Amino acid sequence: MRILVAEDEPRIADAVARGLRREGMAVDIAGDGQAALYKARVYPYDVVVLDRDLPELHGDEVCRTLTSEQPHTKVLMLTAMRSTDDLVDGLALGADDYLSKPFRFAELVARLRALARRSGEARPAILTAHDLQLDPARRVATRAGIELELAGPDSTRLLPGELANGARAITRGIVLALLDGPGRSRVRAGWTVSADALTLSVRDDGDGAFTADALSAHRVAERVAALGGTLRVDATAGWGTVVAVDLPLAPLRAEPPDDPLAVLNTREREVLEQLAAGRRNREIADQLSITVHTVKFHVANILRKLEVTTRGQAAALALRD
Repeated sequence: MRILVAEDEPRIADAVARGLRREGMAVDIAGDGQAALYKARVYPYDVVVLDRDLPELHGDEVCRTLTSEQPHTKVLMLTAMRSTDDLVDGLALGADDYLSKPFRFAELVARLRALARRSGEARPAILTAHDLQLDPARRVATRAGIELELAGPDSTRLLPGELANGARAITRGIVLALLDGPGRSRVRAGWTVSADALTLSVRDDGDGAFTADALSAHRVAERVAALGGTLRVDATAGWGTVVAVDLPLAPLRAEPPDDPLAVLNTREREVLEQLAAGRRNREIADQLSITVHTVKFHVANILRKLEVTTRGQAAALALRD
């Protein structure tokens, strides 16, 4: 199942995406309405998880456009607004389901699977291309009869982009080198994260004759060295091979003093700036080209996130040195 998560809160988007990937789903993220609409037009998603209040292009407009252009793509709308009118408005725009924040993750997964079952386009349970087969439910791929098991990282720690991309390339090179060798029926790849290192481990059940020279065609040693890592190849005759790579991780640094405004998204910061300028809801709506109802929604979120009770207290935080 392929899912697009359109959510402008990075922490929420990342947490949802990680959880859905553990459920065997392929997940992309869009941080604003324009990006969501672009990706949905380019890629065939089964379900779009759409936050209603997105920057750049409002979620209502994204939903209206998607349901018009791609009636087979299901839309599950997320919102912090809980009234019956909001629910009716969302469904009237063409959304197939509606979930209020905060929500239970298990409920989100159940609703996504139900929507996918109702999709107008049946998708195969096992995907096949040439000699490669992919079973998303089991997270197992098979190439020319060799089973490839992909184990997810054992930690939710966020990795630096350069390191994560390099680790993917290294893992891919090791897997391809092992798959090209004779006498094996299974290859398993996994990542382990410790306090100071990311360890990549790829093992097979071959004849144990594998050597590090077989990795040169895929530039594995070069990529490991570029990231300051170490490479080990342990081959045992009759038992198979384990290729392990340790990539150093910078120690977790203490977080700098919290900026109270860091919890606000882009649109909420814009609304807060208007509050700090002394403008009322109607004036803010006119300035930002949004509805008064949406302004009230943002103001409520700002007060909740900043843990204050009045607009004046929120404005004071925005104006402080």
